[in-house]
Amino acid sequence: MATLVEQLIPGFAGAILTAIGFLAKRELEDRSTTDLIEKNQKLLELHSKLNEKGITLDDLKNFEAAMLGRKAENAARLSDEYQERVIQLIEDNSDEPMTQLEMNEKASQAFNRSDQRLSNLISELEQYLDPEGKLAFQIAQDAWYKFRTKHAEFCADQYRGGSIVPLIYASAAEDITITRIMEIDSQLREMKRLQQEQELL
Repeated sequence: MATLVEQLIPGFAGAILTAIGFLAKRELEDRSTTDLIEKNQKLLELHSKLNEKGITLDDLKNFEAAMLGRKAENAARLSDEYQERVIQLIEDNSDEPMTQLEMNEKASQAFNRSDQRLSNLISELEQYLDPEGKLAFQIAQDAWYKFRTKHAEFCADQYRGGSIVPLIYASAAEDITITRIMEIDSQLREMKRLQQEQELL
């Protein structure tokens, strides 16, 4: 009798495991089917909304290509900016080591140069904005200036009490200014492109 039970146990265990596996598989299949249906419904809704707006798949592809191209272009220009800064730093350095005061002054001058470039770009950009757009941009830019100051202060605060603080502050402010220059320059190029297209119509 014990032998018969021992022989039947593996069979029952196998059947139970097979049933559990089958049920688990069905559960996963049902879930996958449900997920697929929900995904297709969302795609259909998106397709309908795009049709309502008159946007085609080609429009989306062109938009994606333009965005990727713009990001790559900005990254290349940012890389050029940093390279120019390194070259300038090498040219400015003599064989004699600079004092901390001299390094602080160099960093301050570099920041002031980038800040002036940003101001020039902003003046040019504002020429393409209507009064309402100009006001919205000025509010955004004022907020950005506050952010830049707080960010640079935060970076410099880690060296609180040291003579390097002015250098860290100026370097952090310059870095974030260069990034903003890239953003404004990209917006300005886009505005010029749109204006040219409108003039051709």
